[in-house]
Amino acid sequence: MRICLKTSRGGVLLSALVMLAVLSLFSCGHASDHSSAPQLAAAPATAPPPHKANALTGAGAGGGGNNLLGGGEELQVEPWYDADAGETINIVSGEAIINLAFDFSGLGDDPQVNIDILDAQFAQEPTIQALQAQGYQLLEVFGEVYGGLFRLPAGASFQGAFQALPAQYPNIVAVGPNDLVPLAQSRHPNDPWYNHAQTTEWECQWGFNNTMDINPNYDVDAPEGWYLGIGSDNYVVAVIDTGVQRGLLDLNSRLTTWGLSNDTWTPNGGNPRLDQSNVDPDHGTNVAGIIGAATDNAYGVAGGCWNGKILPCQVARYSDGTFIRTSLLKTYRLLGEAMGVYQSTRWHPELNIIAINMSYASSHYDYSEGNSLYYYLSTKAVCVAGAGNDSTSAARYPAAIGSKMGVYPDYVIGVTGYRSDGTLIPDGNYGPLNADISAPGRNILTVDMYGQDKRPRSGTSMAAPFVSALALLRKSKSPFMNARFIHNKILQYRKTSPPMQGNPTPPPSVSYYLVMGGY
Repeated sequence: MRICLKTSRGGVLLSALVMLAVLSLFSCGHASDHSSAPQLAAAPATAPPPHKANALTGAGAGGGGNNLLGGGEELQVEPWYDADAGETINIVSGEAIINLAFDFSGLGDDPQVNIDILDAQFAQEPTIQALQAQGYQLLEVFGEVYGGLFRLPAGASFQGAFQALPAQYPNIVAVGPNDLVPLAQSRHPNDPWYNHAQTTEWECQWGFNNTMDINPNYDVDAPEGWYLGIGSDNYVVAVIDTGVQRGLLDLNSRLTTWGLSNDTWTPNGGNPRLDQSNVDPDHGTNVAGIIGAATDNAYGVAGGCWNGKILPCQVARYSDGTFIRTSLLKTYRLLGEAMGVYQSTRWHPELNIIAINMSYASSHYDYSEGNSLYYYLSTKAVCVAGAGNDSTSAARYPAAIGSKMGVYPDYVIGVTGYRSDGTLIPDGNYGPLNADISAPGRNILTVDMYGQDKRPRSGTSMAAPFVSALALLRKSKSPFMNARFIHNKILQYRKTSPPMQGNPTPPPSVSYYLVMGGY
């Protein structure tokens, strides 16, 4: 018997009834439990109103739903919090995709299933008949995944169906939204050095968007990621470094009012020059510029975060950029208080610190540091550390604290650097102990302490800020994501194409686009 199944957004029409003898010939059985589903007759075949979802051109979210126009038709959308993804997405109001249990194990490498038969079989399932009797209207069938798109009964919510149906019908394995999937678009700022003609590394911000003809894709996919989110001033990246020069046109507006200097909260702190310190703040200023130089302001360079704040934390006490361990540990404590990890009677600002950028690498493992980062700070902030610059695979801390603590993940992302051709930067540390991920680290244009915006800098300290900026971007897009979830997401969605080059080979690159949800 030939089965002709026609589907439309207005309903499911079968040109012939499916005979059991025909279905018994189908070799790929399904694992449905019908015993618990009510054996109800199918609802009368009344055509539901046409589904309005052609040529969707935009997306929006609002408290009570929005109307989107596409192809001259109107589409009702509403926001829904996806607890599994940890973010709010836009879904079509009043619809759900429902899947029944099915045994996919027998499909093999060359399934060649008959989707007409699967469509008909799905539509005749007792559970589907029961749903239709309850007022669910079957709009489209996807038999190959044993699912269908349904219009919900009048007055029903997607969240209600999402929670209730799997409990009511044991063979319903998934209730999902008909969500709006964004296209892979891009967004570009107007900062001159970002848009400068790309011929050599030191003449452009290739790390964000590499358009040089010879290596068009060794970068962090920033424009595509920025299309999905550009950050929020509600969140802060703490930069533990030499301090940051204040008063610079392309950076000053991005700095928090309070800063840490000499283990103390100080208004306009974290600026060694104002603190009458002999420390050169250039290194910390370079790092801050990569994270968050004022962007899309038609001046200077772009930063990884268009919005967001930077907390300058000066731990370097000496002109060579070194510091004593206790200064670092005190900084950890002060940050923990500001983040709400520690409770104390001391005054401190309350800051939504989502990332801690650490530009130091020591061959010495400090027990206090390891425990501070793992058990406390990493619960609230994504901890990012440069892998170090002494051409070794031997452990450097804090990037490699897991190797001493015997924990995985250790919740410190170790970052090494790559050049525009995908090879490891000179002197960059490597290997699984130090480098979880890589980022651009050679001839990175950024801000210097004199306010110059064409200062190429190199090293894993210039690579780590690309990752710290991304942590803030991701948190801004999904405020309900915690730091450890974001940490795992950054490492889960590394960029594997094109593959990194050379020997030793850097690990896969960070990708703004993939981590921001463009997958």
